[in-house]
Amino acid sequence: SSSLAFVGELYRWMGPAVKSILPDLRDAQISELDAMFAKSEHGTAKPEKFPRAPEPVAQVETRGPQSAAPSSLDPLDLFEETDILSQLKRPFWTALDSSAWKEKKEALDSLLVLLNAPKLAKGDYGDLVRKLKSLMGDANINVVGTSIEAIAKLAAALRGDFTKHAYFLLPSLIDFFKEKKPQIVGVLDQALENCAKHCFSIGDEKFSNELIKGFQHKVGKVKTDTLQFLLKTIPSQSPEAVKGCATHLGNILVKMLDDADGEVRTTSGTILGHMVAVTGHPHMAKFIGNLDQKKMKLIAAGELAASKMQQDGQSGSKENLVKKIANLEASPQKTPQKTGDGKVNLKNVQTISMANLEGAMKQLDPKVAANLNKVLQQEGVVPKQAPGGGTAVAAESSGPAGRGGASTRGGASTRGGAST
Repeated sequence: SSSLAFVGELYRWMGPAVKSILPDLRDAQISELDAMFAKSEHGTAKPEKFPRAPEPVAQVETRGPQSAAPSSLDPLDLFEETDILSQLKRPFWTALDSSAWKEKKEALDSLLVLLNAPKLAKGDYGDLVRKLKSLMGDANINVVGTSIEAIAKLAAALRGDFTKHAYFLLPSLIDFFKEKKPQIVGVLDQALENCAKHCFSIGDEKFSNELIKGFQHKVGKVKTDTLQFLLKTIPSQSPEAVKGCATHLGNILVKMLDDADGEVRTTSGTILGHMVAVTGHPHMAKFIGNLDQKKMKLIAAGELAASKMQQDGQSGSKENLVKKIANLEASPQKTPQKTGDGKVNLKNVQTISMANLEGAMKQLDPKVAANLNKVLQQEGVVPKQAPGGGTAVAAESSGPAGRGGASTRGGASTRGGAST
């Protein structure tokens, strides 16, 4: 309890930045901390006492939100840089060249100990990165896994300074998606996640080109895992980067909506939906404007999921998002299930309120909106046809109808016949 109170006090001073320097915790501990953080006003703490020298800097009062919010603090700034390159002596390099896998593994384990430092000093890591890449092709799976783990730690500790090395390693990391061994899967995901977070911009053409190679890989698992890697990366990127990625990958993603593999079709549609939610329909209309209802159903599910994530303030992609909508085509649900609070469960993808749906429909490109509206009518989410030729988004409407059309939920009518 004292430790929790101490972390709570840190949160008052540092804000959300304190979360980044916490160790791995159990779910119950995380829930307890989140509840405590929710009750605390971060950034409100101020020093009550000052040393006699130097004198305290005069504090300038500001109106509105604090201009120097502690939440902007980079937790990495709290740590001292660690120089590991000077500690890699000749025996270390000799062991990595050994023909005995155990000697290589022991040398790599000693490297991991050094890489536990949260912040590494800048330097020339080229020789080390090239050696780790060559060891990724080692015959021993333990050596391979430890090499990839070292890459993950380097990316986390060097951040932006690791960018050129991350792009150098990206083709090899994507190729490792074909591996199913547990010694590889976990560390590979961590390495790519760290590189995506600190080094990659998905708007870069060279990043997109490497993804295209993954999409076209002869091993099906590489294609599906590359798609899911892109899906998990999108929420952490800027709208400009997502727009650039859509420009580079829009056509090939649409093409994969016809893939023989159902998971490839579903994930491609989900990615396109995320891109629509981030960049807007006008930018994506040239890619999805003429798609049929079956494909628009996949994209609409991805867009609604992305919109819900944005509303909830979530910064990361749900790892089980693809699983939630994997049966979108296979098991249609003609009658939507309503919960006690009047919300509609749309094919087990997302629980959305009709108000959210109405807001989403207002922002659609007219042509895309028409296709999506047909899908929603087909699934029973909205009425097939409202009296007078209008189409109501709300499942129930009340109040007088407008001139020649259906009314909206609140009773307000529209002049053209179709309600919002």
